Amino acid sequence: MARKLSGFQRVLDAPALFSVAYGEIAASIYFALGIVAAYALGFTPLVLLLGGVFFLIVSLSYAEGTAAIPETGGAATFVRRAFNDVFGFLTGWALFLDYLIVIALSTLFLPHYLGTALGVEGLRESPWVSKSGEKSSASPRITRRSCVARSSPATTMPPP
Repeated sequence: MARKLSGFQRVLDAPALFSVAYGEIAASIYFALGIVAAYALGFTPLVLLLGGVFFLIVSLSYAEGTAAIPETGGAATFVRRAFNDVFGFLTGWALFLDYLIVIALSTLFLPHYLGTALGVEGLRESPWVSKSGEKSSASPRITRRSCVARSSPATTMPPP
């Protein structure tokens, strides 16, 4: 078991934890709501209700775990205490990567929502699609050149 460092203290109070959780959920709603509505169609309210019930169960589990294990670290500490240090370490990194992915997706979708809300057409368009509707990339396109056959077989270049 990992040793407990005496230098760490609980410094996040309930409002700070609420703001982190609300920021995570609110950011997810921006890009998840459209995807849910696109695939769930008429079942969108039911799917969102089930997602809310799942979130309530997870929140109550976190509350129970925090009351049972009064240590800092959240889910990584719960997993470390339930299994071992390796799984706790992997859980901590998985949560860290989850937060990074949410930030990346939020920054990807934010211009589209701002463009719609503010009426700025340039923000609503994807930077990866040209005016003609063709997808473009930031890197130059590499095309394959066919070898030009010459009259003599000895001077013919092999295909790439």
